[in-house]
Amino acid sequence: MDGGSINSYKGIRNDGTLIINGGTIEGTDGVSLDNYGTSTINGGEIINNITNAISVINGTTHVKGGNVTSTVSNAINVTYDNYSHGKLVVNDGNITGKTNGIISKRNTNSITITGGNIKGLTSTGVNTVCPTTISGGVIEGNTYGVYTSLETVIGTNDETILIDLPVLKGDLYGIYIASGTVNFYDGILKGIQDGHHGLISIIPDAYLVKDDYDRSLLEVGKVEDIKIELEVINLDTKIEDEIYEILLSKI
Repeated sequence: MDGGSINSYKGIRNDGTLIINGGTIEGTDGVSLDNYGTSTINGGEIINNITNAISVINGTTHVKGGNVTSTVSNAINVTYDNYSHGKLVVNDGNITGKTNGIISKRNTNSITITGGNIKGLTSTGVNTVCPTTISGGVIEGNTYGVYTSLETVIGTNDETILIDLPVLKGDLYGIYIASGTVNFYDGILKGIQDGHHGLISIIPDAYLVKDDYDRSLLEVGKVEDIKIELEVINLDTKIEDEIYEILLSKI
């Protein structure tokens, strides 16, 4: 699909291979795109005003560009049907949901995010109960940037520590760890209460993250930024190698 518009009762159900380069898709009484096969979204608009914009039920959905928006629910619902399980890969694009930007429903799903802008306007940017890898992008939520209860990897476990991306930002916590494991290798965690809630299981080998919190600006009516420095100290040399600067904004 390279252009034009589809405005129909159930939008599109894809059981094969679908490539969207442009145009507009809207489901007027159901999900705009139900994916059971392989869908690649390079551009265009997928919108919904009554439910989720996309349901990833089986196969793989690639979001490489364009805009995915639900004005009433989740932008993308990664779910299942009987024994099937959907996979979502986000490389770029804008994903905005009234509740969650992305939500997963089953631990056999998988989510991979390498880029893009993901927002949950009243709840969470990414709400996940499945294996999730986040190595890029900006994820924002009204409560949490990311809510996880299984296994989430943030960044890449290599010799380079990146302090700019990915960004996980929530009005309460950047990431809320309900259960499971979180490995934190790169990125920024932002939140008014804290950058994270719960246990971070693994940080880069031979490094220690030291938190220094300043909450003096959290007075009523204040909107200034709060800087939290996470000093990354090499445990072998005892020399401070990097400093993470996290800006916590009262929004």
